[in-house]
Amino acid sequence: MYKIYVAAVEPLMEDAFYQKALSMVSKERQEKTEKMIQHPDKARSVAAGLLLHYAVRENTDLHWDGSCLVKEHGKPMLPKELGLYFNLSHSGEYVLCAVSDKETGADIQRHEKYEDRLAERFFHPEELAYLKEAKDRKQCFYDLWSLKESCIKCTGRGLSTGLERFSVVPLLYGEEIVLDGLRCVGEIAPSYERTELKDFTKIHTKEPIEGYSMAVVVAD
Repeated sequence: MYKIYVAAVEPLMEDAFYQKALSMVSKERQEKTEKMIQHPDKARSVAAGLLLHYAVRENTDLHWDGSCLVKEHGKPMLPKELGLYFNLSHSGEYVLCAVSDKETGADIQRHEKYEDRLAERFFHPEELAYLKEAKDRKQCFYDLWSLKESCIKCTGRGLSTGLERFSVVPLLYGEEIVLDGLRCVGEIAPSYERTELKDFTKIHTKEPIEGYSMAVVVAD
């Protein structure tokens, strides 16, 4: 089981709502955010915290004070009694939160300039072959990239895993891969709930956001 929530950061660019939202997130996130210099970075951080609070509230009746634990490699996790795992991502104008009953990783990527050398540096040979056959190589690159990012966020080991060491192509066909001892399944363009952070109205959709790629991975 997993659920994906996505929200636009734009409302937090307004100072009045930003200050209100800042008071609603955990002390940990407030302290982390206040160390940032650029307001867009602060807005994305607070939006992520606000979306996480919303996602937890939607998926458990238990009280959560906003605190998180930190695993061995620095991956944050919710208190065990909640029975939920989460992952956050932000890119461009959007922030994403995934919650699951198992270890999870999720990623959103805004499509920027694409160059073959990026894939040649970070992709597995099987992924390079898949990319070569794609009709829209830029879309395919970011789909694969978001899936790879989701994988390493799921394991919690980050870039130390080595992006070029593993292929996510099997995941595209509904198969699983084993990464750092975890059996992982995943998908690109998952169904998600679009959430308005000002009043938490919501729309469940699978319509892709133009110019972005999204992916989610769950460990079995």
